[in-house]
Amino acid sequence: MCGIAAVVSRTTAGSDDGWAMIESIRHRGPDGLGVAVIPADPAVSVAVAKDRSERPGSGRVVLAHARLAIIDLSPAGFQPMTNEDGRVWLVINGEIFNFRELRVELEGLGHRFRSQSDSEVLVHGWEEWGEQVLERIRGMFAFILHDREADVTVLARDRLGVKPLYFATRSDGAVVAASEIKALLAGGAPASLDPAGVDAFLRWLWVPDPQTAFAGIEKLEPGHMLAVDAQGNRRLRQYWDLEYEPMEGDGDRVEELRAALESAVSRQLVADVPVGAFFSGGVDSTAIVELMRRRRSPDVTTCFTIGFSQRDLAHDVLGDDLEFARRYAARQHIDYREWVLEPALADVLPKVVWHLDEPIADPAALSAYHISRAASADFTVLLSGMGGDEIFGGYPRYRAAELARRLRRLPRPLQRALRSAAFRLPGAGAGRLSTLGRNAQKLLAQAQSPFPDDYLSFLTYFDDQARAGLYAPEFAAAVGASDAGARHREHLASQAGEHWLHQAMYLDAKTFLPALNLTYMDKMSMAHSIEVRVPLIDELVVDVMRRTPPEAKMTGLQTKVLFKRAVEGIVPPEILARPKVGFSAPVRGWLAHELRPMVDDLLSPASIKRRGLFDPRAVAKLLYDFRSGRRDTALQIWQLLTLELWHEAFLDGNASRRALAV
Repeated sequence: MCGIAAVVSRTTAGSDDGWAMIESIRHRGPDGLGVAVIPADPAVSVAVAKDRSERPGSGRVVLAHARLAIIDLSPAGFQPMTNEDGRVWLVINGEIFNFRELRVELEGLGHRFRSQSDSEVLVHGWEEWGEQVLERIRGMFAFILHDREADVTVLARDRLGVKPLYFATRSDGAVVAASEIKALLAGGAPASLDPAGVDAFLRWLWVPDPQTAFAGIEKLEPGHMLAVDAQGNRRLRQYWDLEYEPMEGDGDRVEELRAALESAVSRQLVADVPVGAFFSGGVDSTAIVELMRRRRSPDVTTCFTIGFSQRDLAHDVLGDDLEFARRYAARQHIDYREWVLEPALADVLPKVVWHLDEPIADPAALSAYHISRAASADFTVLLSGMGGDEIFGGYPRYRAAELARRLRRLPRPLQRALRSAAFRLPGAGAGRLSTLGRNAQKLLAQAQSPFPDDYLSFLTYFDDQARAGLYAPEFAAAVGASDAGARHREHLASQAGEHWLHQAMYLDAKTFLPALNLTYMDKMSMAHSIEVRVPLIDELVVDVMRRTPPEAKMTGLQTKVLFKRAVEGIVPPEILARPKVGFSAPVRGWLAHELRPMVDDLLSPASIKRRGLFDPRAVAKLLYDFRSGRRDTALQIWQLLTLELWHEAFLDGNASRRALAV
């Protein structure tokens, strides 16, 4: 795991841009910096510097790297990295999990390696196979590679988007690319608001790839590469897609999945630094921790769990992770570490928003931030269970979509009666009845809509009508005819012939997984120089699940059916039977207590009017409804608070108002 950056100019670029960009994301790689300046003439040597005091002049391409040393800690793993003859230059963020097999093959073809790092297989692999190396490598990565012979610079991102990569075009025509947006801004990309990006953020809590909330700044989509030539021409290619090819019958699919899980965890444990794990006491994380424990025995596995104060939990219905995590830890030989989170949120939240780069309104990001900070004293790599719901079919909304299908088959009078009953339940406040009311109301409000309209509604926070009522006239005009759901519908249309469950899972794997979950996990862990690996979405596991029919993933209203069968005997029965609980945080309690003064300040009528995006009366109503218990608007308030902090940090030019350093 590292930070990478590049400037690809039509004429010349200086090393100062490379240094400015990479120093802005030094937190991603505290073990060393490197900048390479590559001249247009392949006969002229590439100048490489390890310190800003070294000034290697200018060239057409600048590559920069901040190193987090994980495999081969020696100086031989330094980047920017090149091949034997200096033709191919590379900076990469992430890991290549099948590097050993590829190295043997490449050495057999005559390539000479200088290091034991996984990254070096990519420079030799490109030299040997060109773009086809993307079909051969297995891992989590984002890389920028320059081929001097072809005079082309290539940006690439892994298949499911574990690692982020952003790019933009400067006013001088140069393309800048980096692991984080703040590095693009340091490299001269303009910082301005994209109204369409904000519109998408308010609908989903995050902005779908390739869009961002910054005008002119894009995310490279997962499974894609972008080639930029000397004239600045771009060629975008999708080199991989998730393709469902279900095979009938169970056969030995349970054993096949179990073997894939064991192999995925095993190869993702490869590191020359300590490896621990996120642990919630849920099925996914327990399976990973137990497979780690068995693989590493007699060495002790360390895992990290987070809980929340009882005052904050009183406002939310969250699963008791600590109870299940403690039970497991008491029976197994593990190094179990837990924290009850009582953070100084007014100080921490602006830092989290700054590290996220994009407005992302999932409060779970704060949990990931604090776990990573706690683990960073002793660990450089953590394994996470993230991604299992998208691949195994575990989200409660899949169950909701099936319930909606069944409800549509009921007589209309009965549907109306159920809807009326649901809206008599409380929909705001704490308690299980209120949670039931919220979920039932959201389900029944959209149950008459056919799939995928019903499913998209389950993902929506501010719907079209709510956003229209929120916007100030000038901002509404700027948003114009923007369609916040266009990218989602494109993904769904590409799977029109698939079973509805596979359509929903594909959509989540293309949007929810990379743009929300993997993005915040990457940014929050890298804020503390930690690499997070996600073995449940290893290619070995994904290959089994894409060949699994939908009814083996979800049977009736039971989710994750095949996965749970595969981990029987690995995960204790009481955890297998535990109801699904997402990785979340007590946002309602935080808004009611620790963050109330910040909310009153940043979302006051005067502040909203000054910003000019929203109608102050609409925002005031959201606050009134939440505090009076009339309606649950907590996540909508969280969105507006996040957006305001993001605006302050990146667009106002007055980020000094709030301390942003880690």
